[in-house]
Amino acid sequence: MKTTILLFFISSMVQAAELKTEKTTITVKGMVCSFCAQGIEKKLKAFKEIQKVNVDLDAKKVIVESVPGKKVPSDLLQKTIKDAGYDVVEAKTE
Repeated sequence: MKTTILLFFISSMVQAAELKTEKTTITVKGMVCSFCAQGIEKKLKAFKEIQKVNVDLDAKKVIVESVPGKKVPSDLLQKTIKDAGYDVVEAKTE
């Protein structure tokens, strides 16, 4: 009985580790108003793999969090922002 419980616990922990949320922080040049921030947020939220987008207009940063277990390529996020008319300075994925 103890072995079964231990195996179930280990299996659950492995599954939880596999369902990690990926976070990408992108520094964007050219965002000057809340309309800019809303436009970027709307375009990025269109991806089903993205669960949260936070645009910090003052810091000129866009923080994107994926759905647990899903990954969104950083180059795709950057292309989406560039296609919206902004320059990407830097992107870091955690």
